Amino acid sequence: MKIDPKFGVVTDLLTKHMADRGMLVAAGFVAFRKTVMNDNATLDQVQAMQIAFYAGAQHVFHSMMGTWDEGEEPTEDDMARLDKLDSELRAFAAKMELAFSDTEGSA
Repeated sequence: MKIDPKFGVVTDLLTKHMADRGMLVAAGFVAFRKTVMNDNATLDQVQAMQIAFYAGAQHVFHSMMGTWDEGEEPTEDDMARLDKLDSELRAFAAKMELAFSDTEGSA
């Protein structure tokens, strides 16, 4: 499946818009739900997934904030930790894209 490059621009703008309104995790959950949950999921299933999603977001945010070095500006070590988190999440996203993407043709 080929994704239009404009899609990235639109999602970046929407992400910034939602972050500016304090709704970044909520918007992420909507996208997550649409991507991985069945449309017929029960309310209990949706709520359980939402709890897990928000717990993951809270864990990452507070863990990263707790690892920042003292001072006003991010240090090289702070930036290296963010780069490692980025790499970890990109690797996971790549696995999920393979798992959930439509395949063309048949084997």
